[in-house]
Amino acid sequence: MGANRGQTNAKNAVIEIFELLWEETDECHGLTESEIQKRLEERHIDRDIDEPAPSTRTIYNQIHWLSIQHHPILGRRVSKVNIEAARERTPDAKPGWYMEPFLSDAESRLLADSLMLSRIDREALSDLIGKLDEITGRGQNGDSVAYEANISSNKYVDIEFLGTVGAIDRATRDGHCVEFNYQVYGADRKPVLRTDGHGRAKLYRIDPYGMVTKRGEYYLIGWFHDRELPTEDEPDDNHTNLYCFVIDRIVNIRETDEAIAVPADTWDVEGVPMAFSEQRIPFTPAGFARSRPHMTMGPMIDATLIINEGMLTVLYEWFESAQVRRLPNDKWINGSPSYLVDVRAPEMGLLFWVLQYQSWFPTTIVKPAHVRKRLAQLGWQLMENHGGAKKEDDRGAEAH
Repeated sequence: MGANRGQTNAKNAVIEIFELLWEETDECHGLTESEIQKRLEERHIDRDIDEPAPSTRTIYNQIHWLSIQHHPILGRRVSKVNIEAARERTPDAKPGWYMEPFLSDAESRLLADSLMLSRIDREALSDLIGKLDEITGRGQNGDSVAYEANISSNKYVDIEFLGTVGAIDRATRDGHCVEFNYQVYGADRKPVLRTDGHGRAKLYRIDPYGMVTKRGEYYLIGWFHDRELPTEDEPDDNHTNLYCFVIDRIVNIRETDEAIAVPADTWDVEGVPMAFSEQRIPFTPAGFARSRPHMTMGPMIDATLIINEGMLTVLYEWFESAQVRRLPNDKWINGSPSYLVDVRAPEMGLLFWVLQYQSWFPTTIVKPAHVRKRLAQLGWQLMENHGGAKKEDDRGAEAH
């Protein structure tokens, strides 16, 4: 015997109401109890459901129950539309009940944009954006996140990208080593496997510590599983401490059953073994990336620079912990207010940063001396490569 309207199962009713509000309402567009009943009756007909739709009384009771939950279902609160505020935002505002978004428009936009520069294939990206729309309810209102234009420039996509991310995430949580091959680009712009000295695909065995984004790329940070921990602090270019890999160039990844040999807490935030650390700040992927202007490896060095006022914004965008002191007027560069700046970065990252802005904002490295010399040598090399003066000797480079 079919149930009559008064016998409608309340558990089913609350699920139906929850689903309807999730899909068809937002902070400016609500549904009244009678509208909810009508929409649920239409759904029962469309979905060929024999049981009757919830009654208006049931709807009222269940909405009241949803609206007073201290811990809302899936984090989605049910409230009444503030119609005055809604009418200030849109001319078609509707009163009634609505489900508050789990993510705000700004939050969902941020999450969507984080996917745009990854070399994920279009089908997988479309699925991800669809899921994001389902969570936020945007897609039901015809307000899906636009993404096609953002990825039209991608010439190469990594069809293994999501599988790679999942494997790294699982191995990191399980505390296991991963194995993979790594790709580089050939002259035809197509990725090819990096090889060892014998022409075979090089196998990387890495203890994974986490993933992090930096300057538009997504990186894995880790340590070579079969490499011993440094036994002394080696302040030179050959001692790179931790290593990073661009995730969309990782292929054929596999989580092994081998426990990581060197745990993440072995290192400090700069990638120095804690035994030699001056910072004594524990390692985190985000902290490691934030300490570097570019994602270059190598030991961190302290450097002092002289910059002019126009460089301050660029400085703070790249070096969050920079210390700045204004120079006396007689020390200004070209009559412009100038500053003495202390920064900390890998040597290569510091050189990259100085060179990329040098033509707009001249910067002088005061110390260390070996970085000054290296920058001077790079200057001579640029002149030689572009038809300028020839380098006479190292003494001449040092003099300049």
